[in-house]
Amino acid sequence: MLLSVLKTRIGDPSEVDTILLDGFPRRLDQARSFEEIFGLPHLVIFFDCAEILAEKRVVRRMVGRDGDNHETFKRRYKEFVKLNPPVLEYYEDKGKLIKVDTSGDSDVSYAKLLGVLRTRSAWESLTASH
Repeated sequence: MLLSVLKTRIGDPSEVDTILLDGFPRRLDQARSFEEIFGLPHLVIFFDCAEILAEKRVVRRMVGRDGDNHETFKRRYKEFVKLNPPVLEYYEDKGKLIKVDTSGDSDVSYAKLLGVLRTRSAWESLTASH
């Protein structure tokens, strides 16, 4: 579904410099379908932290949203653990994956992200003209 929305909103993929997606792809078939339309991504960033910490962060953001609770998180996290490793391995094999340890507070995690990005030529090429 996201791919059809992207195709509609973006139009001709060759006319787009940069697309930033959060939480996508979740499955390997989605990654491959995306690449058929838009090509191989320049970078894939994986924010890595322990499940317990992720749960605390997510549940804190879910306050006030109907149906979102600890059980919802556990169900989604179980699906994530099942589906995400092949996606990560796929992009790691292609040299596109960046893993960032986000177990610290947001300022520390952000500094780690910037440090890793600055070492990647793909990031430099994406930000040089902006």
